[in-house]
Amino acid sequence: MTMVGTFMQASPPSEIFAGIGEVVGGLLLFHRRTALLGALVVIAVMTNVCALNWLYGVPVKLFSGHLLVTAALLLVPYRHGLWSLFVKNETARAVDLSVPAPRLLHWPLRLGGFAWVIGTLVLTHLHGIEPKPWMQGREKSALYGVWTVEKMSLDGQEVPPTDSTRWRFLAIDRGTLAWAKDAVGRIQSFQFAWDEPSGIAQVSPRSSGGEEEAAPWTCERGSKTTKVDPPLLLRNEDHGRLVDGERRTLVLKGRLGEQQIELHTVEKKFRLQTGFRFRQELPDFW
Repeated sequence: MTMVGTFMQASPPSEIFAGIGEVVGGLLLFHRRTALLGALVVIAVMTNVCALNWLYGVPVKLFSGHLLVTAALLLVPYRHGLWSLFVKNETARAVDLSVPAPRLLHWPLRLGGFAWVIGTLVLTHLHGIEPKPWMQGREKSALYGVWTVEKMSLDGQEVPPTDSTRWRFLAIDRGTLAWAKDAVGRIQSFQFAWDEPSGIAQVSPRSSGGEEEAAPWTCERGSKTTKVDPPLLLRNEDHGRLVDGERRTLVLKGRLGEQQIELHTVEKKFRLQTGFRFRQELPDFW
């Protein structure tokens, strides 16, 4: 599921294209004369959505499946014409789209249909923007992200880069979760409750033996110009060349166990969004 969100976010034009397909298909269903075209568009779009949901474990499988089945059922009145056109290579007969109802009910039925569509759109929108109970306590803070540890000191002594216990990355996740990865890949998890007004985080290691007493860590935010990968690589000779870029910095000071720790970190950005361009001589180097 995370991979789906990552590769979709990597290309905003692709997100827009997929969204346009969903919206256009739905708008075409509003009128009986364009309902057939709308159903075909929705079937194509929702087949791709269902494949992503089912094969990547996205937890909206039933809802997307219902939309796909509903769009397929809209083809039932056109089944003979579609069979003649696509299989028998014959002329498709026109389908009677009139509603079999007394004339006095035409306008009430139409108004009822409009009210149902508008009500569904409003309720869906309100449901989408209402607070999610399962997200309470898991909000992103301003420190959210992965930070590269440029300098690490314990009790005033700098830990050399050759030390296997030296942290390489510090990741501050949603809510109060954080973790650090050392030079050999070992991961240590923490409770990291940051208070933005004071700039102090209450930090304690997460261990199977129970929670230790939290220690206050000061978090000093800043920024600096550093060498980063260029946003686009279009020539082979540019591979490995670094350019100046602005990055956030974070200095953390506090107590970890029996030692005083100090971390100087810089924000790590993943180069996913590379922009849209018609011509590209070389693929991006990762």
